Amino acid sequence: MALARDHASSAAEVMFWLTVFGIAGAFVMAYMHARGISRPLRGLAREMRRIGRGEFLGAAQVGGPTEVVELAESFNLMAEELEHLDRLKADFTAHVSHELRTPLTAIREGTALLLEEISGPLTKSQREILEVVRNHSKRLSQSISSILDLSKMEAEMMDYEFTMCDLRALIEKSVEAVDLIARKEDIKLRSKIVESIPVFLADERRIQQVMDNLLSNALRFSPTGGEVRVEAFPVGGDHRYASAVEIRVSDDGPGIPAGEIHNIFKHFYQSRNQNAKGHQGTGLGLAIARHIVEAHKGSIWAESEIGCGSTFHVVLPIRVEIDSNVPYSTLLKRANDG
Repeated sequence: MALARDHASSAAEVMFWLTVFGIAGAFVMAYMHARGISRPLRGLAREMRRIGRGEFLGAAQVGGPTEVVELAESFNLMAEELEHLDRLKADFTAHVSHELRTPLTAIREGTALLLEEISGPLTKSQREILEVVRNHSKRLSQSISSILDLSKMEAEMMDYEFTMCDLRALIEKSVEAVDLIARKEDIKLRSKIVESIPVFLADERRIQQVMDNLLSNALRFSPTGGEVRVEAFPVGGDHRYASAVEIRVSDDGPGIPAGEIHNIFKHFYQSRNQNAKGHQGTGLGLAIARHIVEAHKGSIWAESEIGCGSTFHVVLPIRVEIDSNVPYSTLLKRANDG
């Protein structure tokens, strides 16, 4: 009986440790199995978010159990189809826009000839109708140009002419161009540009396009009696040898909902909260601005609060790599001296 009790005690102890090790092993195996599923699923989720942003960079390489691999293969097929459809859409848009240019040019030229009374005098009502046709033709021409520019930018076929750019003069020119519109809408237009902004390498015409888009949007969404503010100042380092320059365009508009603020730079996207005065835009201006800024290795973003207006930030790196043998200070002095 004593021997039986000893054997029973030993057996109970062995069973206890076997149970402990069995439970621990089961937990380890369950953890490894769950990790083997969760890691590829997290990777697949990242790829889904990337596709959601319109970034088709290649197939997702996901391992794991057979079911997960099959899911990844189905996802890659879907991504390929979406990329194909996106490319077809871009090609179709660019082709149609290009084909519309010729008849639109003929309409604009014909309207201009009629307004000049080349074919004979016009009555007041006829002139008013032709003015409407000319204005709408101009808007359509601008929309087509924006679509073609965006198609080139997305295809990375846009050519940029980088020269030494005087940002201060460029901003002042943009502000002067919209000053009449601001006065007509009774909107105060204020600019504060730091004098120490250095000249730097940029495509002046494209940066002008960015400023025109930002200012026109600010004026469109600002209420009568509101204010639009433009600021520009060096950032990084000291003012004389700054590493970048920041531009801010602020308005007193209705603001942008937090859930939409990251979508406004997508093409054809328009916030549902904003009620612009006059006609609505095409939703291409901010998308084009984003492509131009990114082509300059810069960044653009917006900050907004409902009822408190919006502020758009543009940060452009200061680059002056025209001649690597000439020091930066010498280039800066030459540029400032004209």
